[in-house]
Amino acid sequence: MPSWNDGESSSTALSWPGDFAPMDYCPDSWDEPTFTGLAAGCPEVCRLHQKEPVKRVAFEGTNTGRRFYMCSVEGYIENCGFHSWLDDEWPQPMKNTLMKLWGMYHDMHNALLDEKIENGKIVKDLNEERIKVEKKYSSLMVDVSKFMNDTQRQVMQANYDKIMNGSDEEKLRENKTKLENELMKARDEVAKLKEGKIADDRKMKLIEEETSLLKEEKKKLEYQLFELFKLSSARNDKLVKIKQICEE
Repeated sequence: MPSWNDGESSSTALSWPGDFAPMDYCPDSWDEPTFTGLAAGCPEVCRLHQKEPVKRVAFEGTNTGRRFYMCSVEGYIENCGFHSWLDDEWPQPMKNTLMKLWGMYHDMHNALLDEKIENGKIVKDLNEERIKVEKKYSSLMVDVSKFMNDTQRQVMQANYDKIMNGSDEEKLRENKTKLENELMKARDEVAKLKEGKIADDRKMKLIEEETSLLKEEKKKLEYQLFELFKLSSARNDKLVKIKQICEE
């Protein structure tokens, strides 16, 4: 069974032949408040540097939660890496549970990455579409402005011609109606472009909200992992106390 007895180690320090030793694999770890810092008074020292090791708690795969010692020398090149385990391996049910949790974490992480990539593509497409709409809108506004100026000049010219040449009033009214209809169509087109721009903005907002929800779900899963590790630690403490009572 795993033990959290600080006075005993489940394995001895690594024995290195000669004056040099290969870099040993060191699992990922985290700063567990109850087991961190220099292992002062530890009978085992680094065979290469002759220094006391530092205390770490593994945070990787089926070794998650196991305490171990590692070289205390700072720097990736100088550090010897893993020194020795303080705890035995977890029971198989615990290993299976940890593998399940890490699998769930990696699946969610991959899903978040895929979602982020997909959202990135959607955002890119929307931005490109928005740029096209804005260009079209700007071009249309220029055309509308030009059309209105031309219409105004035509009306003024028609009024001038009517005064100077006695043009037919009925023909003038027809031209005016035709110009007004064309102006109304131009305004309708501008309104449709504005509605399309508003719809794109709403899509962008929905994507941002979905991304925020996914981040919250990731935080919840990380919190559940942490709670499981705390529960495992408390269970190990109880087992140690029961063992001590039985030995008494």
